[in-house]
Amino acid sequence: MNKSRNKTFLLPIVLLMIGFTNVSLAAIKWTFAGANSWAAQASFGASGDPGPNVTVKSWYNATTGYLTPGYIKSWSGGLGVCGGTEICSTTTPPPPEHAMDNSPSGAVESLVLDFGASASIVLKAITLGWAYTDSDITVLAFRGQGDPNLSGSKKYQDLIAGGWALVSQAATKNITTTYNAAGSYSTPNTFNSGNIASRYWLIGAYNSLITGNGNGANDTTLDYVKLASVSGVRAVPEPSTWLLLAPGLLLLRPRRTSVPYSY
Repeated sequence: MNKSRNKTFLLPIVLLMIGFTNVSLAAIKWTFAGANSWAAQASFGASGDPGPNVTVKSWYNATTGYLTPGYIKSWSGGLGVCGGTEICSTTTPPPPEHAMDNSPSGAVESLVLDFGASASIVLKAITLGWAYTDSDITVLAFRGQGDPNLSGSKKYQDLIAGGWALVSQAATKNITTTYNAAGSYSTPNTFNSGNIASRYWLIGAYNSLITGNGNGANDTTLDYVKLASVSGVRAVPEPSTWLLLAPGLLLLRPRRTSVPYSY
């Protein structure tokens, strides 16, 4: 058999496997700075890999319980959220209401991160840059099909049935007073030992409504936080993906041809 022909045949298959795998072991970090005015959404670049940009929007449960878009803004300690009874179109809510919170005077607030159509990200760490009274958070990843549109008649209680998976529902740091002054960030909170990957991630103040338990707060201490950054890696395809690819690779195998001899 012609060794040169073998190499030529194998090259496109190897390139296909590399391109399809889209594996990256390099850590990617997204820092939420620069969105200096209240806005419905903002886009942030990545450092490392290089990773995709992430678009961030906020949501809160209105008095009806239905999810409603809020506003976001970057502070020295990270992203804050304006929602519920807080007014941010003409002014800034006073501290700590300018943070992402589960205050009963407003609403339970969350941030939804969209890493783009071609990206599936395994988030591994979350850094909070500022908090008040307590800093428990809830983290979900969208595992359903299509776009997880949260507008319309949807409530936090509907998310699990709608394709979202609960990844973390725990305290990041229990505190009794304000901590982490401007520019001083908390130690990253690592999570997601199961390496769940998704294009869409929801990070919010602790929210027991998602599991149908309570009014949104974790305990009698309310949570007010600002999201400074997240980090993770690109996803590796699951074994089932390779099983789908295998038949196509078999069709590309070389065929033995008969070459007539000349006498």
